[in-house]
Amino acid sequence: MVPVRPIDGEAIGTFLNYSVVLKDGVIYACGNNRKNRLGLGTADKIFKPEPILFKPKVIKIACGATHLVLLDSDRQAYDKFEKVEGKYSHIAAGTDLSFFINEKCYVSGKWTHHAKTSRVNMKQIFKNYSIKDMECGVNYGFALTHDNLAIGWGDNRFK
Repeated sequence: MVPVRPIDGEAIGTFLNYSVVLKDGVIYACGNNRKNRLGLGTADKIFKPEPILFKPKVIKIACGATHLVLLDSDRQAYDKFEKVEGKYSHIAAGTDLSFFINEKCYVSGKWTHHAKTSRVNMKQIFKNYSIKDMECGVNYGFALTHDNLAIGWGDNRFK
């Protein structure tokens, strides 16, 4: 293992073979930039953190296997650097999916490995809860409420 020079950061994210650091609204990324998933304008492997040229001030990052999900200071979400319709309070990224949640507890899931985008309305599940954080994995998600209850959902393939 080769030690690396530490850098200051406010938030970090990592998945499989890349990592990102958030500092003062700017994202720094390193690792496998295949298909320009890191937004660095190249497909090269990046061995030291490089700033991503992205205009909005980012306040939260989430890493998926093939994509990066961002939330800016205006509560605008981005999936693969493309705007997601609406204003959001939380974001999460899994292997090939992303979740976005707004103040009305509407969660939409985007399974990026399908040709057709899937949207999931979790409003019935979350109607009595106030969500403070969320995470997702391969084909599932978890939300944490302000009452510290964990609520999970998924595709239910593995019974």
